[in-house]
Amino acid sequence: MKKTFFFLLFLFLSNFFLYAKKSISIKEFGVDGVDYKNEYQIDKYNRYLKIKSAFEYCLAKEFDLFFPRGTYDVGDRNFPFRTKEDLATDKLLDCHGMMIYGEKGTVFKTHSRNGADVLQLNKIKNLKIKNVEITADLEGFTMSGSNGISITNGFDNIFLENIKIYNLPSVDKTSYIDGGKALTLQFSKGSKSYKGLLIAKNININNCPYGFRMDGADICDVLDKSVNNIDLFLDLTINNTFQGFSIQFGSATKNIGSQEKLKINAKALIKNSQQFVRLSRVLGGDFNFRVVKDKSFVKKKWSKSDSMSFAFLGNYVKNLKMSINGNVGVIQNKIILGAVGSIVEPYNLGNKTENSYLNIDVQGISLEKDFKIIEYNGDSISNTTVNLTDRTLDKNIHLKLGITNKLNVTRKVYQNKSL
Repeated sequence: MKKTFFFLLFLFLSNFFLYAKKSISIKEFGVDGVDYKNEYQIDKYNRYLKIKSAFEYCLAKEFDLFFPRGTYDVGDRNFPFRTKEDLATDKLLDCHGMMIYGEKGTVFKTHSRNGADVLQLNKIKNLKIKNVEITADLEGFTMSGSNGISITNGFDNIFLENIKIYNLPSVDKTSYIDGGKALTLQFSKGSKSYKGLLIAKNININNCPYGFRMDGADICDVLDKSVNNIDLFLDLTINNTFQGFSIQFGSATKNIGSQEKLKINAKALIKNSQQFVRLSRVLGGDFNFRVVKDKSFVKKKWSKSDSMSFAFLGNYVKNLKMSINGNVGVIQNKIILGAVGSIVEPYNLGNKTENSYLNIDVQGISLEKDFKIIEYNGDSISNTTVNLTDRTLDKNIHLKLGITNKLNVTRKVYQNKSL
């Protein structure tokens, strides 16, 4: 019996050491984690070059790369975990399952005058990043802000775990806020690079204009199954933001099939946001949001031109399943739902919200409306069920909504099949 046990143990350990990835420390490449206060950009650039060499070495050897506790500032460049800038191809760079990881107190940072994303994972696949903190400094506020983790153009099998992102700088461009996105997916219009699986677990975001944001392409680009199979799993904690969770796409450039939808499974605790959740032109997805305004809330003017505040805004959301609950305190509007806006949306799907199931349980005081409908040409919501608890709406529901047509309305549940 003992011989059998030790033989099996020997086989297990042999296989473990045979297939376990080797890890190498960034210190082996002459990189320390010291944040020098009087450092020049050339010093930061030299650190970047050493980290780049380490990344390329680990790619070739298929090693993992470890960053001991400390601050790693690469100045006005992105960390080099990305496709080479001069590689003009739609092909994704295969990292062969490499893990880039730190420990408590490991900080990745940029310090720039014109903005520099910390991690810009451009056209990358089979990469894991865990146990790090991400932040940025900005000296000038006339050009661009800095994002934390930007996944750009193409990706697949990206795993992010146990990451803190905080104090990202942004620039108010009047019509939009540049930078300051903690975790963002951005696709160039017409990008043919494959877009696949992203898993982001235990991502903690604090004091950034945007928590999670996905934008930058028309809705047809992200639904194009010939080059994409977008599959997102998100588990986020977000505090003190302009927009906590936001997905916004551009208008369609062709007809869209009725069954085409995004595969997004998102769970987020969102605290102390001006605009907690915004979904615009979102087709598909399963979302679960917990929203909170607590004693630590400090009112901040993130954008001079956008003073709107709401718990949830959904316009042109289709085939969506969502629940949102919590207490948002005093807010302009709790819920805003309906058409994408006062424009004629091109192609076959129109501009209304439809085929969705929404559970809404939001406590608080609305300065304007508990439930505001965005209507255009008499069209706003169809074939959609909206369940609203009694604490979400006040007693004057019909007056609040300005509704005269027949509806199934109670103090606890509000449902509609056509609005």
